[in-house]
Amino acid sequence: MVLVKRVLIAVLVCGVCLAQAQAATTRTRAKNRLPTKPVEVDLPGELLLQTGHAAWVTSVAFSPDGQLLASGGADGTTKLWAVQSREVLRTLSGPTAEGIAVAFSPDGKLLASACADGTVNMWAIQSGELAFTLKGHTAPVTAAAFSPDGKLLATASADKTVKLWLVHNRQEIRSIPAHTAWVTAVAFSPNGQLLATAGADKTVKLWTLRTPGKPRKSQRTAVGQTTDITEKLWRTLVGHTADVTAVAFSPNGALLASASTDKTIKLWTIDTGKAAQTLIGHTAAVFAVAFSPNGALLASASADETVKVWGVQHGTLGYTLSGHTLAVLAVAFSPDAHTIASGSADRTVKLWAIQDGEVARTLADDFQ
Repeated sequence: MVLVKRVLIAVLVCGVCLAQAQAATTRTRAKNRLPTKPVEVDLPGELLLQTGHAAWVTSVAFSPDGQLLASGGADGTTKLWAVQSREVLRTLSGPTAEGIAVAFSPDGKLLASACADGTVNMWAIQSGELAFTLKGHTAPVTAAAFSPDGKLLATASADKTVKLWLVHNRQEIRSIPAHTAWVTAVAFSPNGQLLATAGADKTVKLWTLRTPGKPRKSQRTAVGQTTDITEKLWRTLVGHTADVTAVAFSPNGALLASASTDKTIKLWTIDTGKAAQTLIGHTAAVFAVAFSPNGALLASASADETVKVWGVQHGTLGYTLSGHTLAVLAVAFSPDAHTIASGSADRTVKLWAIQDGEVARTLADDFQ
């Protein structure tokens, strides 16, 4: 237990020895018609040395149009990649440019990157310039998520709080004492009415977000957006036996997936607050989960060096993606559902092609 907690802390603050991220690996063969080992295409070594991360890749995110991939690293950089060409377009630089967590705005114009100094950098995608920085947390920011309409940004922190920010005027509008330990994850429901948070206190919490009544003139911004938002704790989901590391809503908002250092993934029914399924298969801590755009699949990333893809309806393991050589810390589906991106402590980002439910090949190996 001490080891996995150290791994979690290392992922969040990028500050401890890389060796603690390693775990004994049990590689699972893909089932049915899936190839037992994806075909990997190596990029030229010179390109790898020039453009890649020099340390752990702690986060990945696709742009809404699927053309860009953002990756955050423990080397203190955030990078933007062109998915088709597999080339790095920009390395975002500033006083603090690490991306413990990265998130694109729904319109694709901004990228939020969470930093260990308690700030969140907001980058303009078109120019690659730092647009502004949100300051307020007193400890590392561990996660960030935009609301579906892009007006709000939620951030989670090791200071045990979740903050809500009004993006347009860069204003903190709520600070929620969400958990009794580090807050490790945050996510908006697809309709924007619920906020899910997770923490090192082994719990997942669901909060309702409301804008009561018609906002007064003094509560409006210059563009008519209200700052009069209130949150209320609706449900506390208890079931994990160790730190909860990630949460993700299904596209239809009916389910919430949570990952934990207890090596499991749970699927919770939103209406009842009950765990509908517990997915067991990883042999080490699970650090990230992501639903496919149609909600049929769930990808999970683990310290056992694998990404697993599950069928959501029955909770069955579809296949295991093996190829990373250290803990896998991040995972994301592309908007067209054809690609899974994974980031690892081995300093690489991999793109896996998914066609008709199959792993066809590895589109890009070792962005390192």
